[in-house]
Amino acid sequence: ISADRKYFAVNSYLVDGGGEQEESFRTVSTYVMDERDGRILRTIPAAAAQRFHPADSNILVYVKLTHEIGVAGHIVFSSDLRALNITTGEEWSLRGASDADHCVASFDWDPTGTRIVLSRSLQGTPCDGKFGSFELVTIPWDEGRGGDALVLDMGQSEPSGIAYPRFSIDGKWIVFSRTTRGFREVGSGDLWAVPAGGGQAHRLSVSTDAMESLHAFSPDGKWLVFQSNRDRIDEIKGYVARFYADGTIAPAIPLPHAGHEDVSIVTIDWTP
Repeated sequence: ISADRKYFAVNSYLVDGGGEQEESFRTVSTYVMDERDGRILRTIPAAAAQRFHPADSNILVYVKLTHEIGVAGHIVFSSDLRALNITTGEEWSLRGASDADHCVASFDWDPTGTRIVLSRSLQGTPCDGKFGSFELVTIPWDEGRGGDALVLDMGQSEPSGIAYPRFSIDGKWIVFSRTTRGFREVGSGDLWAVPAGGGQAHRLSVSTDAMESLHAFSPDGKWLVFQSNRDRIDEIKGYVARFYADGTIAPAIPLPHAGHEDVSIVTIDWTP
């Protein structure tokens, strides 16, 4: 949903294929809708992970998928970052985030809308959501032109999946999910933080041997909500923890009605 609540955007997945030996092909589209009456204003084929500009609700940035195939549980695709002017319908690519040697997995705006952080595949490595290796970079927005990518120090001693970056509300930190291999392997995810302007990443103390991932900051920046299966591997619940200005975090508190033995959370977020 846009910050002024004028628009919201949703994804729709079409699935074709079935048996265990068959290939399953997925097509995803993004629909931009009027918040007041639900009218579809724009349809963007092969687009996902969309986010509105924090200060200009008419600008939507999204991951454009050139190719996405689900085969035996693997997701392999090529993608870059693009922008859409909802009013005019103009679409364009962003310099620094549209490189044929990389693919974009996920991204976030900083609170002022002047920078974007994105997770992208390492140069020369497969763009595979199960087994690929990824890094975090920031690029300037520069009125929609993009710019040179700044690679952040992940402190990686071996390849890993890095995804779902989220800027802290003060713009000083980026919290991300780091998995053993491939950003789709959220079952092995830990939460890490890295200084947005550069510096070494560190593992947040709420991380366990289970999965912690798919997180979001509260609008006042004081809390981080995330998903975890720390209690039962097949039961994903919601947790919240106080996030401090120095990049540290307090012990996690379970959200009592966010997940139970019959329900697992798919996504969790804060309203603006």
